[in-house]
Amino acid sequence: MISDELYLKIIDFFTNTPPKSDDDVHAFAEAENIDAHDLEQAIYDILATFLAGGKYNSNDTEAKIDPKELAMGAKVELEHLDADANPVILKALAERISKDHLVELFKYYTYLKKMESEGKAEEGKAGESDEEIIASVINNVRM
Repeated sequence: MISDELYLKIIDFFTNTPPKSDDDVHAFAEAENIDAHDLEQAIYDILATFLAGGKYNSNDTEAKIDPKELAMGAKVELEHLDADANPVILKALAERISKDHLVELFKYYTYLKKMESEGKAEEGKAGESDEEIIASVINNVRM
């Protein structure tokens, strides 16, 4: 049985160190004194939680996703991924993240681009706090 604490250690193991080999995973299992098969099951649980979860998977929305927005989103979401990973994996995961956002807001990446450019313009204004700048940008995007 995998404890909550161990799930967090596994996530940390993959998040904060270079890509892993099967030997690395088995060494981690040994260091944590857990069965390698239990560790592998926990890894599958974590991966499935990411891939099967989210707003995109809870809706029948494939037809509602604008391909241009998806392409914009995939480029943006690459920032969350390891640039040295397999390109097929990068594309699939970036698109998966994008779809979650696009289900929430059909033109999410158009609005994000607008918000970022307006935010950069607002950044130079003297005397405004970050909170005031963010509120101003959000109000402009909603218009």
